[in-house]
Amino acid sequence: MSRLAALDPAVQEEPADVLDSKFWKTASSQPQGEEHDKALAKLLAELACSSDSAPFVARGLTLNKRLKAAGAQFANVANQLRKGRSDPTACPGVKGFTDEDWFRLSELSPN
Repeated sequence: MSRLAALDPAVQEEPADVLDSKFWKTASSQPQGEEHDKALAKLLAELACSSDSAPFVARGLTLNKRLKAAGAQFANVANQLRKGRSDPTACPGVKGFTDEDWFRLSELSPN
């Protein structure tokens, strides 16, 4: 009942544990379209190329096909991962990738 009390128009005081209008303004101002794809691609590349849990995060992102969430920017993410094959400093997250991992990444690429 205490949670529903916030819906009572007679209550003047807003509860402390609710999302305020500032949150919703920030949430609605997130990038959209191509800008969103670029930001998401950057995040996915950073996650996949992180050396902290190589190669498990990059492998997981290819196994569950989450890299495709980058949309039109997918090729940029895939290329960054591929650079790590010849230059481990370019993407340390693919250290330990097997031939199967590389094949899976290539299967995700658009035709």
